[in-house]
Amino acid sequence: MNKSVKKIMDSYLYLVDLHNSLEISVSDITNVAGISRATFYNHFNSVEDVISCIEESVDAKILECINNHPNGVTKGIGIIDVISNEILPLIYENREILKILYTSPLHPYWIDYLKANYSKWVSSFKSEYDCRTVPSYYAENLTYLFFFSIIELWVSKPVPETPAEFRKIFHSLFSVPISQLL
Repeated sequence: MNKSVKKIMDSYLYLVDLHNSLEISVSDITNVAGISRATFYNHFNSVEDVISCIEESVDAKILECINNHPNGVTKGIGIIDVISNEILPLIYENREILKILYTSPLHPYWIDYLKANYSKWVSSFKSEYDCRTVPSYYAENLTYLFFFSIIELWVSKPVPETPAEFRKIFHSLFSVPISQLL
């Protein structure tokens, strides 16, 4: 990644986290990044482009992993195992950025981004659902919203567990009926 692009993204995230606001201007970003407006506009057309770049950069390795499992279950590996063994370590690598995406005013945009990019993949695993009593629309939406919420709780902790530690918790949350959590 280009050094200036990284400075711009880091400065934007710093400002959103500091002010807990999306009212961040190009001038705010360039002042914190120590770059000129021309440098900003060489890489981005708007602050919204910075947000998109952050989302895509955080998600690049995860999407690559997803592409390795395009049709749901691959070689007998279920969705929970794919997530816990392959995706949780990737999430952990970006936990600081994800914490800001999940806990700042960027949250609704991040959730929309996740839904747009992952709902189709989650639905490819529907053979793992027992949907005789729950329509697949609800099962699929609940599954990825539940997953996003678990990840949000994990990365939002002051000191998140390591992926190896969290894997046990993750498996427990997906194997225990919700009625037992209440």
